[in-house]
Amino acid sequence: MKKVSKSLMVLSVVGMLFAAQYGEANRGCVDSADCTQESNRTEVRHKNMFKEINLTTEQEVKIKEIFKKYKSCPEGEAPQVRDARVELMKELDSAQPSEQKIKELKKEIVNFQAKRLDEMISMKQEMNGVLTEEQIAKLKELKENNKEDKENHKKTSKDKKKWNFFKAKD
Repeated sequence: MKKVSKSLMVLSVVGMLFAAQYGEANRGCVDSADCTQESNRTEVRHKNMFKEINLTTEQEVKIKEIFKKYKSCPEGEAPQVRDARVELMKELDSAQPSEQKIKELKKEIVNFQAKRLDEMISMKQEMNGVLTEEQIAKLKELKENNKEDKENHKKTSKDKKKWNFFKAKD
């Protein structure tokens, strides 16, 4: 029974790490052109958000400073964590996985995720200190609408894929 529960635990950790690794790999920049393009998209999103919530010039400057302070990922950390995830997957796939090495890699990954979560919380709190109550409410509304739009897009994309299967091939 212990072996089964231990196997299930390892399997669930592997699944979560695989999902996190897949998501991380698809979000990251491959070269400087990709990073520049992603940076431009982010700037456009920020400018649109600034307009929607009616930021003053002073607020805009402060929010931009907060965004710079909590830049997406400090250079060098993301590749290091990505490497740890790959190494963990290799270790789990090995003939005799080392429990000690698995624990160390898991700890490294979890520490990184905890640090990123702490940064996100701090950033959100700092932003709320700059925004008025009305702006915070408007931002929340925008996020909810954006979430709904994404969900609707996913549903329609799935429907299109489903029906594409039945179309005649030329």
